[in-house]
Amino acid sequence: MKLVKHFIVLSGLIGLAGCQGINRLGEIDLGTGYAAHELCSRLFISGESQESIVANVIEEKTYPLTWVWDVEVNERKKTVSVSAPFFDGFHKKTAVYREGMGCTVAIDKTPDTLQNDTLNTSGTPAARDLYDLSVAISEPAQSAIQNWFNDPKDAENQNNTYAVIVYHQGKIVAEQYADGYSKDMPMLGWSMGKSITALLTGILADQGKLSPDDIIIPSSERVPDPIKIKHLLNMASGLKWDERYNGESDVSNMLYKESDTAGYVKTRSAATKPGTEFVYSTGDTQLLAGTITERLGGKQQAAYDFYQQKLFHPLGISDGLIEFDESGTFIGGARPFLNPRDWLKIGILYEQKGNWRGKQLVSESWVDMLLTPSPASPYYGGQVWLKSDVVSGFPDDMFTLKGHLGQYITVLPSKDLIVLTLGLHNKNTDKDLMERILTVTELF
Repeated sequence: MKLVKHFIVLSGLIGLAGCQGINRLGEIDLGTGYAAHELCSRLFISGESQESIVANVIEEKTYPLTWVWDVEVNERKKTVSVSAPFFDGFHKKTAVYREGMGCTVAIDKTPDTLQNDTLNTSGTPAARDLYDLSVAISEPAQSAIQNWFNDPKDAENQNNTYAVIVYHQGKIVAEQYADGYSKDMPMLGWSMGKSITALLTGILADQGKLSPDDIIIPSSERVPDPIKIKHLLNMASGLKWDERYNGESDVSNMLYKESDTAGYVKTRSAATKPGTEFVYSTGDTQLLAGTITERLGGKQQAAYDFYQQKLFHPLGISDGLIEFDESGTFIGGARPFLNPRDWLKIGILYEQKGNWRGKQLVSESWVDMLLTPSPASPYYGGQVWLKSDVVSGFPDDMFTLKGHLGQYITVLPSKDLIVLTLGLHNKNTDKDLMERILTVTELF
C-alpha cells in the first residue's frame, strides 16, 4: 500500500506545477526542511501540539508530502527529522533545538555537531513583574476582538487567529487567545523580526559601531554600485531577489537549504541601482543581521548577549529568542519568538520613540528615521511598514510591524493605540487583516 501511495504522490508532484504546495521533485528538500524546522520550533519553543502544527502550519505549504512522509520526534535530544518518499531517509532533514538558539536545520553540519554548539544563557533579566503591563478591559473593544475568533469563514479557509491585544493610553483594554494559546506562549513573529533587527542596528549605531552610510557590499562587476546599510534598511539593496513563499525561491533556499544566510545573499547579483527601487527581501535583513554579528566579533554568543542584554532584558522579556542559522548568524528577518505581551512591548517601544519607562534604549532620531518613508517607497521606512496603501481610514501617522501569515502590530501614535494580532492566516489578505484592525481602531 505504501508503494502505491508513493507512486501516486510521485505522479502528483510531477504534474502539480502551479499549485500552492510542493510543485516539483526538486522542491522536496524545501518541504522536508520547512516541515522539520516548523515542527521543531513550535514543539520545543511554543509548545504547540504536533497535530495542530501539521494541520494548520505545514499541510498548506507541503501537500502532498504530508501524505507519505516519515516524521521522527526525539523528545530527549529535542530533534525533529522529516524524510520524504520514496526510500527511507531520502530527502531527510533534521532540525535541532538548542537552548537560547531555538531550532536550526542541519545542512552542512551533522545534528550531533549542532547539538554540541551551545550558548551560555545564564544571564537573566530582572523579575518579570517589574515590567508587567497594566490591564483595564473595555467591553466594546473586547467584544470586537472576540468576533475574530468566531468567524466561520476563517475555519473554512484555514485562517486561525491565536492572539489579539488592544493597548490604549498605557493599558491593555482588550485581550483574547484561542484555545491552546496564552499570553505566556512564545509565538513566531516571522518578519516582525525585521523591525527588531532595525532596532538592534540602531543600538549599534548609537554605540558608534556602524553608520547608515557604511558599505556592506562594495562595488564589483556583479554589483556595480556599493550597497550600504541604509539601502538594506529600506529594502532597496538593488539585489535580484525572489521572495515567494511557496515553492523554490531565494528566500526559501536561504532559510531551508543554506547554512549561511547572509553569505547566500552576498552571492546575489544587482538588478537595480541601490536606493532606487523597493523590493521586499528577507535577504536584505539577513545582511543586516550578518553585519551586526560581524561588528560584535562574529560570534553567535556575542550576538545573543547583545540582543538579550541591550533590548530584550531592559523590556523585561525573559523567554524571547531569535533563531540562528548554522553559521552563527541570527535569523533576524524571519525567526523571532516572543510571547504576545512581549511582542506588544516592541510596538510600545516604537510608539515611544525608543524610550522604555524613562530609559532610551535606542535613540529617538534612529526610530524617527525608521518611521520616515524611504526614497524607494512612500509606504515603507526602515524595516517598518508605514500608512496602509490597501485600506483607507487610518490616521496618517499609523505604521505596522508585519510578519508572514498575519502577524501584525499596528501602531496609531495620534490615538495612543496599538493593535496586535498573531495567528496563521493562510487565505486572508493584507486587506482583510487591515480591515479587521480598522474596525477596532474606530472604537477609539
